Amino acid sequence: MRLKCCLFVGFLNFFCFFLEATASSLSQDYALLPKIFYLNDTEECPDDKFYCKVDIRLKPKDEENPPKVWELITKDSMYRRDHVFRGFCIGEKSIEQKLEEELHEYNLTGNIIESYCERKKTFYAEMELVDLIIISFFMAHLGFIIYSTIRTNHSKNDGLSKSDDNKYLKMFSLTNTWREINNPNRNEHFDNLLSFQGMRTFGMVLVTSIHSILVSMMVLFVRNPEYFEEVPHSLWKPIFHGSFGLAVQIFFIMSAWLLSVQLHGIVKKNGEFTLKDLLLFWLNRYLRLIPSLLVILILHTSDALASTFTHPYYYSSVMAEMKRCRSIGWKNLFFIQNLNVWKDGGVCAPVTWYAAADFQLYILLSGIFYVSRKLKIPMKYFFGLIAFLAAFIQIFNMFTINFEGLVRFNPRFLPAEKFMASAEMSFSYLPTYGSAITYIIGFLFGSIYWHNRNKPIFDTMMKKLTFYAAFIGLPLLASYLTEYRPNRVVEAVLNPLVRPLFGLGIAVGLLGMATGSGGYIKKFFESAPMVFLGNFTYSTYLFHFTLVFGRRVFRAGNIEVDDLVCYGNTLIDVPLSFMIGIVFYMILEHPLIRLQKIFIPQISNRRKKEESKVE
Repeated sequence: MRLKCCLFVGFLNFFCFFLEATASSLSQDYALLPKIFYLNDTEECPDDKFYCKVDIRLKPKDEENPPKVWELITKDSMYRRDHVFRGFCIGEKSIEQKLEEELHEYNLTGNIIESYCERKKTFYAEMELVDLIIISFFMAHLGFIIYSTIRTNHSKNDGLSKSDDNKYLKMFSLTNTWREINNPNRNEHFDNLLSFQGMRTFGMVLVTSIHSILVSMMVLFVRNPEYFEEVPHSLWKPIFHGSFGLAVQIFFIMSAWLLSVQLHGIVKKNGEFTLKDLLLFWLNRYLRLIPSLLVILILHTSDALASTFTHPYYYSSVMAEMKRCRSIGWKNLFFIQNLNVWKDGGVCAPVTWYAAADFQLYILLSGIFYVSRKLKIPMKYFFGLIAFLAAFIQIFNMFTINFEGLVRFNPRFLPAEKFMASAEMSFSYLPTYGSAITYIIGFLFGSIYWHNRNKPIFDTMMKKLTFYAAFIGLPLLASYLTEYRPNRVVEAVLNPLVRPLFGLGIAVGLLGMATGSGGYIKKFFESAPMVFLGNFTYSTYLFHFTLVFGRRVFRAGNIEVDDLVCYGNTLIDVPLSFMIGIVFYMILEHPLIRLQKIFIPQISNRRKKEESKVE
């Protein structure tokens, strides 16, 4: 036994040494090449001079007899080494002259693909009247929140807290909202599905961490891009990076699961699910999601955004986002912003693509549920058809459009502002059919839970091992397969399978915890902090990327990246994101949810009403 342990440890040490030696060799090779990023210090650029953002494609001066460095430049890696980015202060020398001086020693020349130049002082945008009106409205809303909080507390002290005159004020009172968050209406499903709250928190932490790393990898000017080149040669980083395109599947699983429970609950309560119920279902879902999304839309169309991100290099990206939102932002109001992305050149408020895909799938499956009951057709036939079409479309796109299929979130997609409009995002990641199979899995597991909610499902040792293997193993396997692409055919097969595989693991884990299995894992996801933070994930999701992006580029420069900088930043971004999510939930999302329940018709308990009439 000792011999086996010694051999294993020895092999592991050798393997780690081999990886480190390979990474070191890569760093030495790439040090010989032109820098991918270089940014002039804006402090050294006078206000009356032009500051230019330039994207450059390198090529040999003599293409028939390229220099030796060209072989390294064209070598497959995390970056496209023939594509470099510069932020220049242009004075006496032109962009072309600066490039000529820099690339002369490499025997290379550079073609300018895109440039954006303005006098430095013009980068500081001034807010227009409409922005001042929006800010005034927001301040008035915030003032009303403060007034409601003070007034309701005063009424409580006077013994008038139950007065009908105060019920609307109480909806906007921060103390009342805080009290409701900490004392939710508990029922059977809330207690059984308590792990959902923790999974929401876990998913949001994962998504925020991913975006934090992506900002460092694909947005900032990195002095040592070799750090990211070495990711494939690490033991654990490839699996973590492979999850970048999969983490959001957690939310699709939970959304479909809860939809399934809601629909089955309505049928149990009323004995039927009518067309009126369906329309009310859709209306309430739309009104539940739209207020926070509308705030994001206003923010991304306002000059206030450009006034915040004033660094010259990123000004053009922010202005492009504003222009895009002013042109196609209306699509966000109808939750169709993830459609026709290739033609639109991106998505207004990119993180909202999830809200669109989720809303469309929510509408589709609830509609199928109604039709299935109306026509007496089992839902499995509809699900089979949707899954077949979703897989077929993805495989068909793989063989008819030139793109990788499975999205690897890496710097090969630079420049970052064009990432959302890439073929990989437009035809695989963002479309609704890309997550349809995952959504079906979530709905099916919701049905399994509904019919077995009082039964232990993973009650034998073999079933418990299956639970742990699926919950932990399937997401890890899916993350690994995302990075695995031996040939076009295998990748085309994996494209429609990897995301459902990841989601299946999450669904098995949630089902086990909902029916009493999980041990310490269940305790972790149902712990008080995880459950508490789960209340704020929608607001946190919508607002976190603007915060993560803004915090990192506000004082942009050439940065040196290491594990401490890259992963340490997530320790800042995650709590800050939840803080802003908590603020917007309390001042916007929660009060409007309460108002919606009062003013918008809800699906009533008709059976209970009929019984009361008889009595």
